[in-house]
Amino acid sequence: RFKCDWSSDVCSSDLTLQPARGAYVAKPDAREAGELFDARRVMERVLIERFTASATPEQLAALRAHVRKERAAIGTSDTAKRNRLLGEFHVLIAGMAGNRVIAAMLVQLVRRSSLATLLFQTSRSAACSSDEHAALVDAVKQRDAIGAARLMDEHLAHVERDLAHAGLRGQALDLRSALLPARS
Repeated sequence: RFKCDWSSDVCSSDLTLQPARGAYVAKPDAREAGELFDARRVMERVLIERFTASATPEQLAALRAHVRKERAAIGTSDTAKRNRLLGEFHVLIAGMAGNRVIAAMLVQLVRRSSLATLLFQTSRSAACSSDEHAALVDAVKQRDAIGAARLMDEHLAHVERDLAHAGLRGQALDLRSALLPARS
């Protein structure tokens, strides 16, 4: 059984082993993606509100450094790294907020929804996500819990909406193609 953390490639809940056929990574459908983002909105709203009240200057600096890494990855052809960093932003906040139970649950949700973003998210949408992450850090720095919660809701809705549009336009990539760097 695989451990679900950011150091492993897949979560055990995302892997199906079929005897004599191999292992298959789950590809969330539209309904499951919607359910994942619903759950994330509920949890992340609470986390961002609590984090806004307790964030230290060191934590804010760490989040800003992380956003810089996101932007650097978005500028490359490494889709998997970009995707991992965009998801890790949310997990970092969960850890910094100090609720280990919610943080562990969020790791699972982020990993599962990251499969959808890996398959459907465009570079443009990824850049918008990183900009929204920077705006979230700004709201936390201002100690604006209501604004931060609103921004988090809008951000997650925006990501979900972009994924739905990409899927409807048939821009899906197969997982193997999504994980390989783009050819020059």
